[in-house]
Amino acid sequence: MTATQGTESSDKNDFDLLFAVNGLPLAGSGGSRIVVALVNTLHKKGYRIGAISLPREPWTRVLSKDAATPWIQRFLLKFNDSPLTYRLFNPLFRYLIRSPLHIKINRNVKIIKGSDIKKYSCNMFIATNFINANQLKSFGIPLEKIILFSQIDETASLYSGKYSNFALETYKKFPKRLFINEDVVKRFPGSKKINMAIDLSVYRLLNSIDSRNPKKVIFIARSGEQKDPDTAIATMIAIHHTMNDVDICAYGNLNKKDLPDFVDYYLTPSDEDIVGLLNSCSIFVITSVLEGYPAPPLEAMACGCAVVSTDSVGVREYLNHGVNGIICPIKSPDLIAKSVLKLVADNQERIEIANRGYKTAINHSYETMCQNFLDAINSY
Repeated sequence: MTATQGTESSDKNDFDLLFAVNGLPLAGSGGSRIVVALVNTLHKKGYRIGAISLPREPWTRVLSKDAATPWIQRFLLKFNDSPLTYRLFNPLFRYLIRSPLHIKINRNVKIIKGSDIKKYSCNMFIATNFINANQLKSFGIPLEKIILFSQIDETASLYSGKYSNFALETYKKFPKRLFINEDVVKRFPGSKKINMAIDLSVYRLLNSIDSRNPKKVIFIARSGEQKDPDTAIATMIAIHHTMNDVDICAYGNLNKKDLPDFVDYYLTPSDEDIVGLLNSCSIFVITSVLEGYPAPPLEAMACGCAVVSTDSVGVREYLNHGVNGIICPIKSPDLIAKSVLKLVADNQERIEIANRGYKTAINHSYETMCQNFLDAINSY
C-alpha cells in the first residue's frame, strides 16, 4: 500500500484503511492512544484513513465497566460516539468526565457510523478488538479485507472473562492477525507483530538521571484485577516499614482513601503532570498481572526513571531483567519492595539501569510504530 497524494480523505468515499473502534476516543485508554496515533500519523503521511464508530456497549460489557460507571458518564460516552457530536463537543465531554489524556482524531480524518459502512469502499479494515472484528464481518466485509489488530491477549480469561472463548474462536477464524505480544504471535502461527510506542514529544527527559534523589519512588495505582492495585499498596507498605524515609508518591484512578496516609497521591493527573512527577522521581513501580505491551513503564523510562515491574508478560517485549529494568514475580510485594530498596541503596546501579532504560524508550516513537504497522499490513 502506497500513500495517496494529499490528505483529503474527508472528501472521498474510498479509503486505504478504515479503523473500527467501539466508542470514539474520549476517556483515553492506552489502547485508544495507540489507535489514534496510528490514524493521525498515517493520515499525515498521505494515506486515505478513516475511522468507523461502532456501538460502545458490546465492548464495555466485556470490560465490565458499566456497573462502575455513573449513568451520566455512560450517557455522555454514548452521545459522544456520533461523529457529529464527537467533532462538536469532544473538548467539553473530556472536561465533564475529567479525562486527563489529550487524544483526539484529527479533524481532517473522516469518521463514519457503522450503519453507513456500505456507502464506502476500502482496501483494508483494521478491527481493533475481537468484538468489532465480528461486527465488521456481520456488515458483510469479507475476512480477507479485515486485519484483527489486538493489543492484549483477549483470549485470557482475566481480561475477557466469559468472552475469552469467543475471542479464541475469533482469533482462529480471522486469518489476518496483528499482535503486539510475541507470546500471542507464537500461539497463532501466521500472525504479524509490531512494537508499540509512546508519545516522545510529551514523555521526555527534563531532569538529569544522576542528579535525582534515589529515595524518591513513584507507583502507578490503577483499579482492575489485571492491574492488581492490592499488590501495589502492599509494596508501598513494605517499603515504608523497612525504610520510612523513602518518599513514595503514586498516580492513578484509585480512591485516595484506599492508599496509605504516607503516600503522596495524584488522582488522574494530566500528561504534563505525570511527566513532571516522573522527572522528579528516581524509581518507577508497576505491579500489573497481565499487560499486552504496557506504556507506563516506557513513559517512565523516557522520563529517566529506573523501572521495577512485575512479570506481566507484555513487559518482556522491551524490559530485560537487570539490564534496563528489574522484573519481579507477580503478586509478590515483599520481593518487589526488596528490588526497589536495592536500587535505593545502590545509586550507581539505579543510574545505569535508568540510562539503559532511557535509550530503550527513545526507540519507541510513533513514527517507528507506524512504519512497523505498514510493513506488517503490506506483508498481507
